[in-house]
Amino acid sequence: MKIYLDYNLFAYLYDESKPDLSAKVNELSDRHSFPYSPAHMEEIATGLIKPTKIDPIDRLIQAYQKIDSISRISRNLELICRTAYGPMVSIEESPLECFRRVVRYYDRNPIVERREEHMLASFKATDPDGSLANRVSNHDEDFLQATPEGYGGALSHS
Repeated sequence: MKIYLDYNLFAYLYDESKPDLSAKVNELSDRHSFPYSPAHMEEIATGLIKPTKIDPIDRLIQAYQKIDSISRISRNLELICRTAYGPMVSIEESPLECFRRVVRYYDRNPIVERREEHMLASFKATDPDGSLANRVSNHDEDFLQATPEGYGGALSHS
């Protein structure tokens, strides 16, 4: 089974601040995978790109260490959405390659975020009580590999 960890959980695993979490991930890692996503790399890129009092070289070193940690935990399994409305797919890609792509196109984030806000507002307007969102978010893990037709059109945007 794929278990998607929020970036904060990867950060706790990196800085070893939650030993119980580390123990649980280690215990589950032989039976389950912990994929990362471009969103995780965006979190690291933001920490690197936004101005802080930390020396830029130190921020770069820390970013690479975090990426290496995510690579070890995820075993380079990435969840990525190939189309705007398509399902997530699993691919094998080094987080470093994903990070490079995120940094290369980092200046587009504000545009993408505005589009996402409009898209989410549109979804909310067409699903005010959240019934479709609830139905979609409670599918089993095979849902990540499915086509919209495979789930009765639940993902179709009509």
